[in-house]
Amino acid sequence: MTTPWYYDYYEKGSFPHQQELCDAVMFIKGCNLEGQQLVCPNHLTGIATNPLTLRLRALKSALKLLKDSVNNFNKKNKNNLERYFRKNEHAAIGTTLHTQHSHMKTGGAAIEEVNFPREETFTFRYDTVHFALFDYFSSFISILDRLAFEITRLYKLGDWTGKQLAWNRITNPNEEFFCCLQTKDHNLADFIKNQRPNFKDIPSYRNRIIHDGIIRILVKREGVLHPLQIFLPKDPKIQETSYDKNVIEVCEEAKAKVLELLDESYKLMLQHIKTNGNPPW
Repeated sequence: MTTPWYYDYYEKGSFPHQQELCDAVMFIKGCNLEGQQLVCPNHLTGIATNPLTLRLRALKSALKLLKDSVNNFNKKNKNNLERYFRKNEHAAIGTTLHTQHSHMKTGGAAIEEVNFPREETFTFRYDTVHFALFDYFSSFISILDRLAFEITRLYKLGDWTGKQLAWNRITNPNEEFFCCLQTKDHNLADFIKNQRPNFKDIPSYRNRIIHDGIIRILVKREGVLHPLQIFLPKDPKIQETSYDKNVIEVCEEAKAKVLELLDESYKLMLQHIKTNGNPPW
């Protein structure tokens, strides 16, 4: 049974091969994936940490914060509408978008306030959305880079000292790291190269957050009777672009794909152990 140390505990069936690979390489010199070093047979030093578990939990929490901010607003709006219109059959309700001085309330982001006479007044906080997006895209790229680090470590793909070990370096056929992996394990190399298109937009969103401090979003409601939705820009690198990507759908799909990437990569590395013996290779 998976323990809370591994991500499959938090999302059953999402990453079943994580613990198996970590256990397989735990006591192999230079191959431990959990922050420890082997100083003698069966003795490890250092504080154990599983970086992928931490990153995946951060990703999961960010997505939950994002979904809750939208779903809770829509739920309150729906409940208040039902109560209000039962009392006021022909009433019309409006919303007010506050931008001036909104930083005094919400830390630098706008707030949408919905007023129902004699009912609850509630708000949609844009700052919560930006917190969630910052955590989500930062964690996502960190997950891809961590996988690249672990592959490089087990397959001894070269000296990474002083180099930026990133997902793009290990999946780009023009990079030395990928070429080295191709000669050692073509199954894994081909798999992660083919997965690269699934994550082509993620770095752009992450870069806008890290370098600009924010991703421009479109918060859309067709009217008070309709649910609120958030859309990402089609191309975050340019100012004039369409906003046609539902943020929750994008983030849920990307999370599912990265878990598939991680588990299949770990599965292929376990198969490589069975065929070629223990790493490093």
